[in-house]
Amino acid sequence: MRLVRTCLTVAVAIAIPVTLFTFGAGVASAKTPTLKGTITCTSFTATVNFNPPLVPGSATSKKDTETSSGSTLGGCTSSTTGAPASAVSVAQKTTKLKSNACSALSSASDTGASFTIDWPGIKASKVKFTGAGTTSTGYSLSGGIVKGSFATTSASANIVIAQDSINAISACDQDEGPSIPSITISGGSMTL
Repeated sequence: MRLVRTCLTVAVAIAIPVTLFTFGAGVASAKTPTLKGTITCTSFTATVNFNPPLVPGSATSKKDTETSSGSTLGGCTSSTTGAPASAVSVAQKTTKLKSNACSALSSASDTGASFTIDWPGIKASKVKFTGAGTTSTGYSLSGGIVKGSFATTSASANIVIAQDSINAISACDQDEGPSIPSITISGGSMTL
C-alpha cells in the first residue's frame, strides 16, 4: 500500500510539470505585421456629424466638432503582397471647427482631419491630414502623415459629398434653409 501511494505521488509530481510544459509551449503570441509600401482605396463612405448642428447666418457657438460614423474604406489595391482589399473600420478623431456657422465648412482648409484605419491582419494606419481644400464635389485632404502600416508623409484623399448634402450646404451658406446636423460622404479615394 505504501509503495502504491509513493508511486502515485511520484506520478503526480512528474505529471504536473509535464502537463504545464506541454500546454504552455503551445501558447505563442503572434506579432501583428506592419506593411510597407503604398495603398490606394477608391471607395470611401461615411456620415459626418456636427455638434452642435451647422446653422445659416451667424454662429450660435464658437465651438463645433465634426466626427464621422458608419465609415467604410474599400476597393483597395497595393503593390505590397498581403495588402487588404478593404479596411475593417475607419474612425475619425474629433475635428474642431471655428464655429457652427455653415461658413465654417468653407474655411475648413486649415482644419485637416485625423483617422485610424484598422486593417484585417495587419497593424492599423494612423493618418493625420494637415490641410484641406474645397472641390466642386467635396474636399481634398493633403499633407497626410501616416504611422503604422503604409507609413508615409504624403498621403492624400478626395472626399465626395452626396448631392443632397451639397445642396443643403449651399443653401445654408447663403443664409437659407435649415440647420445641418450631418452630411453624407458618398464616395472618394484615399492614398497612403
